[in-house]
Amino acid sequence: MEPFGVKATILATSVATLLSWRAHRKKSLTVSGSAAAFAVGFLSIWTGVRGFNLLIFYQLGTTATKYKKDYKMKVDGSIAISGSQARGPTQVLACSLIAVILGLIHGVLCGKEGPIQFASTNATHL
Repeated sequence: MEPFGVKATILATSVATLLSWRAHRKKSLTVSGSAAAFAVGFLSIWTGVRGFNLLIFYQLGTTATKYKKDYKMKVDGSIAISGSQARGPTQVLACSLIAVILGLIHGVLCGKEGPIQFASTNATHL
């Protein structure tokens, strides 16, 4: 898929909307955190299919956060004190901003995804 193209824009808008809405509905993100997640998701997928790597990271992080939640609340009282597990834009961007920036740079400089030619001596494919 061509980065920044029409297909990438439609896919990025659809997936980012669905995921940010779902996270807000499940109360894992605040409204502003959901807006930041939309921006991160959109920009990640807009650079091409490689952007789905960040979404896999998001899903793994969400699953890990929920794993043994009761035990973590006993050990670390900060969740109980704050009363909320919803993440805001600061947490969303802290975990993903560098990946988004590097993905955008890679999309601009390298363009469409393709196989890596290790045997090739042509440096323009790197």
